[in-house]
Amino acid sequence: MTHLGSGVCIAAVETMLICVGRGEQSSFLPRPSQRRIATRSSVKVLLPLIKEGRLRAVAVTSESRWPELPDVPTMAESGITGMPAHIWFGLLAPARTPEPIIAKLNAAVNEGLKIPEMQASIAKLGMETRSFTAQEFTDKLVEEERAWAAAIRESGIKID
Repeated sequence: MTHLGSGVCIAAVETMLICVGRGEQSSFLPRPSQRRIATRSSVKVLLPLIKEGRLRAVAVTSESRWPELPDVPTMAESGITGMPAHIWFGLLAPARTPEPIIAKLNAAVNEGLKIPEMQASIAKLGMETRSFTAQEFTDKLVEEERAWAAAIRESGIKID
């Protein structure tokens, strides 16, 4: 979804941006001829470059400002709204998995996410944890599908 999110962002700001792939930090450094660089990457990769002044953050795609960059606005604060912004991970089970097994898996995962060492490891990656019930996660999937479908339609993105 990172590439799709970038495509939606490019359409939303109506400008040409240079998309930079993942990899070592040096891949984020602009060549002299490059004026605008857009990336959707983790705090862990970008923060050192921003703090060193090698990159300038103009907006973050999260719902709230990054604590590490309190002066950088969100996309919504910058006037770009309706863009699905989150990269998230979830656990799915095969169709027709019995409800008691789903409940047991859900409880185990949510308990695991409460472990301080787990939260610290996830935070080191620039991410945060959120726990959901099975129904809340199902609702989240439906919400995400609707949001991305609308963003694709509104941006005019097409498959080549």
